[in-house]
Amino acid sequence: MGEAFPNPTLADGLQAAAFVVGMPLAGDVTAAVAGNPHATQMVGGGADVLSLMTLGAAYSDSGGGASQTYVSTAAFAIDLNQLPVKHDLQLAMIDATSTGTGFDSLRLEVIRGPDVFLDATFTDVATTVDMFNDYVFNFGDIDGGPFGNPVNLTIRLSVTTDEVDAGFRSLLVLANSPLAAFDGDFNNDGIVDIEDYVTWRNGLGGAYSQADYYVWRAQFGQIVPGSGSSSDSRAAVPEPAAWVILLIGLLMLIVRRRTLVSQTGAKFRWCHFHR
Repeated sequence: MGEAFPNPTLADGLQAAAFVVGMPLAGDVTAAVAGNPHATQMVGGGADVLSLMTLGAAYSDSGGGASQTYVSTAAFAIDLNQLPVKHDLQLAMIDATSTGTGFDSLRLEVIRGPDVFLDATFTDVATTVDMFNDYVFNFGDIDGGPFGNPVNLTIRLSVTTDEVDAGFRSLLVLANSPLAAFDGDFNNDGIVDIEDYVTWRNGLGGAYSQADYYVWRAQFGQIVPGSGSSSDSRAAVPEPAAWVILLIGLLMLIVRRRTLVSQTGAKFRWCHFHR
């Protein structure tokens, strides 16, 4: 609690590592989120940074052949009475890195009491490393649910691999934050919808990256706080409906068509969607 945060590279080569500091020093938080705009947004604006941590795992450098799963875990008991204002429980993944072949599968779990907030398994190393460099999960009201006080929270990272020196680690920042981190409302009209996908696709490679697509998909249907809607922006957001996925496919075909036509020098008029 309140101690200097250890260098994340100390986790390199360890079969499982969990370095966790509660109520970290402000300077350590600033240094950790530097260069990560979404994580910087999450810890700003009156947020309480609850923890800074490194979770990682790697295959033993003296083993080989057999598949192994290495698990690193951080567990918290958060006293809500110590928070001046209760906001949303948010978790930022930053500065992810892999060694060797990385992993065969990576599992990330976030569990609050009996409620599983997140249980996701990843198998593509490059995509996962890219996604977890400045990705923010928002789990809603920190005091929501029937679980009482303190809030018992477990964050678990499991790495499965059969390759010597394969491994993965990431910095994580846990916060009580009032901000809509990684906002998917790219056109600022107050709702995360198909028009934001069009904005993202037009700006891909410039204003937006592939990681922003995952933000839009996770927040599809969300009403942005302060937009004037009476809907609860913290309600669970459904996956995009089948028609949305189909429309995305059509949009991508249009984008490809625009690219091919432009290469021939022909004129092409781009049509925007309007509600």
